[in-house]
Amino acid sequence: MGEKDISSKSFEALPDVFADIMNTYLFYDNSEFKVDPELLRDLPTESFYHDAEDNVRNQFRDVFKGYENACLHIACFGLENTSTVDRIMPVRDMGYAYGNYRSQTDEYKRKRKEILDRLKLTTDESEKDVIGNELSKFGKFELIPVITLVLNFSGQRWSEPENLIGLVSDQNPLRKYMSDYKIHVIDVINSTDEEMKRMTSDLRHMVFLLAGKSEKIEKTDEMGGRIDHPVEFLDILNAYGKVKNYRKIRSELLAKEREGEETTMKGWFWEMMDEKEAEGRAEGRAEGEDKQLVAQICKKLRKGKSIAQIADEVEEDEIRVKVICDAIAHLAPEYDMEKAVETVRGLREAEKT
Repeated sequence: MGEKDISSKSFEALPDVFADIMNTYLFYDNSEFKVDPELLRDLPTESFYHDAEDNVRNQFRDVFKGYENACLHIACFGLENTSTVDRIMPVRDMGYAYGNYRSQTDEYKRKRKEILDRLKLTTDESEKDVIGNELSKFGKFELIPVITLVLNFSGQRWSEPENLIGLVSDQNPLRKYMSDYKIHVIDVINSTDEEMKRMTSDLRHMVFLLAGKSEKIEKTDEMGGRIDHPVEFLDILNAYGKVKNYRKIRSELLAKEREGEETTMKGWFWEMMDEKEAEGRAEGRAEGEDKQLVAQICKKLRKGKSIAQIADEVEEDEIRVKVICDAIAHLAPEYDMEKAVETVRGLREAEKT
């Protein structure tokens, strides 16, 4: 399991973020229903199914939550992350749904059998009446909907079928008789501006930054709000390569949390991002200067000049020139410039670790 996968699951499992995902992408046009984060509860991500040989197999979902309203379990919501446009996703998602629906039927049968067994074992007439009344209230089996969103983090638009029938050849004459199964695919990184305006949690900041849209936004406007879960937010950005000095910054954030300090995009986070960009520009300049210096040193080494002479002519510290000369000594006598630059770049990277 990769770091992106772990960080994504941790971030998405936050109740307010989870509800925001469902409301932004699925229930945005439903005036009668919105997911309330207070009514969500975690469900086991492991489910079971029988394979072709009737062996019991297990499978794991990414994030899975139950939704209870007025003490009634009315839905199961799931999130599945993918970093590729996976053609067989409708089959995979149908397998997850089947696993949960099978669990529901098994649980119903187990509870009903338990009541019937108690009824058979008792000889007390009054107890039989109580159990009989319990059995009548138990009612008929009713399925709880399992609704899953597939979150596509590949950065590419989903181009594969979003239903089971779409995987069947158009030439197959029996295609029209199949029972279909549809999936809900969300191209997260390609979220529209309208979708991002609907977001109310840290999801909004995350999508803005992963989509590379932060440069187009005023820091004091949309991106200036509070970060409710700064540590989890930092973790997911770090997994996508958006953060430097991760451990140091994470430690600072934990200290802020302990002190009850608020973290905002307008404040600390933008300073961190600006610092990162400044560091990147500084590193770029340093790399360019290194390349120019190495080219000069190679040229002079080919002429047989000493380290002291080279340092004097390039107007550089003799110790630095010696370090470079020692590092590229194995390239003598040709002193290939590209190989020399690559060697010095490796030396610089090694100094960072």
